[in-house]
Amino acid sequence: PNDAQIAQIVVSADRSEISASKLAEEKSKNPEIRDFAKMMIDAHGAVTKKTKDLADRIDLHPKSSDTSRSLAKETKKNAKKLKSLNGESFDKEYIDQMVAGHEKVLETIDRDLIPNAKNPELNSPVEEIRPDVVHHLERAKPLHAKLENPSNSG
Repeated sequence: PNDAQIAQIVVSADRSEISASKLAEEKSKNPEIRDFAKMMIDAHGAVTKKTKDLADRIDLHPKSSDTSRSLAKETKKNAKKLKSLNGESFDKEYIDQMVAGHEKVLETIDRDLIPNAKNPELNSPVEEIRPDVVHHLERAKPLHAKLENPSNSG
């Protein structure tokens, strides 16, 4: 991907996390899920703003790519599934999506974004995002384990 496509991929990934997390804030009764969802909304909202501000500053117009279109399509499919669920089944699916999504984003950052960003002003924020993605994944995995094995929690 070129720089314009990289910017769109970042924004699309953020939209996906924000969309699912807003549903989790509305639907989940689990305080840990709700706290995680709030963290996702805040963190990904900040990244989206930073990416858009940078794009404006360097006159970069985000452009769709196969990767960003795939992310958008997956977001719609995941949202539809989440909307159909409630209670623990919702919580489990939400966290499953967060783990899978963050693993995919890490792979995309390492394989596509960092190696292909030509503008150092774009490459730097992409590199800065990576530890946040790892942190989100590290926060999601224990929740995932707890929901997979409720008898082992607490």
